[in-house]
Amino acid sequence: MEELVHTSQVSDNFLQRHYEFGGDFRRRNNIFVLPETNQVVYSTGNAVVFQEFPPAGSEAAVKDDVYKQTVYYGRLGRGVCCIALHPEGKLLAVAEAGSPPKVFIYS
Repeated sequence: MEELVHTSQVSDNFLQRHYEFGGDFRRRNNIFVLPETNQVVYSTGNAVVFQEFPPAGSEAAVKDDVYKQTVYYGRLGRGVCCIALHPEGKLLAVAEAGSPPKVFIYS
């Protein structure tokens, strides 16, 4: 069996792990940055996800286990069809699919 020889000139830390499974980012305004909390909020399926990121350049930013994720599931179980963030970043509207759709406002 031949030995595999690593000949790449690319350093091992060239890539960083960033992931999200199930998000529908073809929709307009489906992901927002919360201005004061280092968080990103997005909807996926029947949930709204708050993804926390450490400040850039901090020691925590280079560790794999520091990306805290909080998931809030829809109240009615019909799927989250859209979210909206108030311009000041203090209120989040979550609309669930259905006829008529239900809209919930969170602070």
